[in-house]
Amino acid sequence: YLIITLFKGLLFYYVIIIVGGHMTDKDLDELKDFMDSFSDLEDFKKRFIVHHPGKEEAFIRYFNQSRGTPEVWEMSKIFNSKETVRLDNIYRSNPDVTIDELLDELKKYDLTKYKRVLIKLSNANYDNIDKLSDIGLDINILVQGDNGYCTLKQFKAMRNFFNDFSNRYNTYNLSMLEKITLAYDYVKFFYANNETSDRLTDSRSIAKCISTGNIVCEGFSKMFCQLLSEMGINSNLIFIEPNSNEESGHVRVILRVDDDKYNVHDNFIFDPTWDSAKNTKLVCDKYGHEYFKSERYLKSDETVIRDIPSDCRYLYYMIPIEEFKKYFSNETIEKIVKYPSNKQIILSEDLKLIFNYNDKNQRDNTVLSYIEDLLRKTKKVEGYNDEQIELFISDAIGILNQLRFGIWDEYANKGDNR
Repeated sequence: YLIITLFKGLLFYYVIIIVGGHMTDKDLDELKDFMDSFSDLEDFKKRFIVHHPGKEEAFIRYFNQSRGTPEVWEMSKIFNSKETVRLDNIYRSNPDVTIDELLDELKKYDLTKYKRVLIKLSNANYDNIDKLSDIGLDINILVQGDNGYCTLKQFKAMRNFFNDFSNRYNTYNLSMLEKITLAYDYVKFFYANNETSDRLTDSRSIAKCISTGNIVCEGFSKMFCQLLSEMGINSNLIFIEPNSNEESGHVRVILRVDDDKYNVHDNFIFDPTWDSAKNTKLVCDKYGHEYFKSERYLKSDETVIRDIPSDCRYLYYMIPIEEFKKYFSNETIEKIVKYPSNKQIILSEDLKLIFNYNDKNQRDNTVLSYIEDLLRKTKKVEGYNDEQIELFISDAIGILNQLRFGIWDEYANKGDNR
């Protein structure tokens, strides 16, 4: 029985991993049960790998990635099951593919043999997308520039989210920097959270972040990029290599700002994750000193004077690329890719020198020369009244002066720990 089981496992492994799959849902469920039959990696190595020593490295990697991870098996059914109609490749030859064209393609199949269909779409509005509901199969959508796949319901919820943003602000005559700031504020209201799901894409896919409430840096950054895209602004994603202090890397956004109104013409880095809702407080210590502090770092002898709005942090907003090492001294750039194409940008030697320039002089605080006027305009657009705007500006500049330009050297090399 063991030999038969091992052979079945090897056969399944070969089909799904080496060849790419075309198994039934039942076959995939059996493969999952087979992987779950091992108590841990050592048990797997003892009972299985000993019979296939030449494949040990690949087998261990597959075991670690798949065992006990529902997302692996869900995605296997979407991408490898014979019961899925794969229409996603149409997008490669025709990025402007319409819903009607996809439906015409589906007419070539006997849909009684299938459970689901996989398609790929741009992150855009499709007026007749509801027609997909009529085909009687589960709809799974790959979204250009996003992670994993989403359901039709999740896709529509995502588009409602972005349409709500556009409808609020597209009637205003806004400069480029004002548009960027509105998008930055919008995404900052999310709280970083990755604790309620064991599915990686739940916190990294834009569509799933919106529907699940789980979001990490990649979700923050891609959502920010898409908000910018809705306003016609191109942006790029910076992927940071993992280091010894964290299990995974990090993702930020970089874009070119050309704004005559505020006389800003340069490339800047934005990190909405590190500026996202932090429960910042204005506090007073026992000596009567007032300062800003995140709730998680409050001490027993500090008194909270009042809460600060969740979108009031601009500590990692508009970081000049030549100051990358001042703010992120221990980080190494893994890659920079265009959003949403994911096409990698090859850095010139001059740009590499700029990113790695590690001058320890005081940070450039030119953002303070226009932040007041910028926030006064954007907060007015967001619906704040005059009194709220002035208090917001005072707090935002106070936080910048204290935590970005005041005691910045105290926090060098420590990351976002305040």
